[in-house]
Amino acid sequence: MRALTFGGLTALVSEAGDGAAAVSEENLLAHNRVNAAALAVSTPLPCRFGTRAAPERLAEYVSANGAALAAALARVRGRAEMSVKLMEKSTVRSQKPEVENEAGVA
Repeated sequence: MRALTFGGLTALVSEAGDGAAAVSEENLLAHNRVNAAALAVSTPLPCRFGTRAAPERLAEYVSANGAALAAALARVRGRAEMSVKLMEKSTVRSQKPEVENEAGVA
């Protein structure tokens, strides 16, 4: 994990290699730990697990969208993203509870 700074914005990135990131419990927990650590010091914009971009492309994106990203950061500052899933009772089977983050929130 490393931080790339573009003007006043910073992106937390990791090397992904040539293939897509495997959707595994280990990788999802690692993604959650990074999100929790970022939330401990700032309010990041959400980013879907497995999102990929070359550093050059990320720099272009931030340069072209810097004002919109700064506005989005201002809107979410001090907040946390949460999701709720509703399922029909007939489709719900025995499921493991979702993994809790360090703050104890699933």
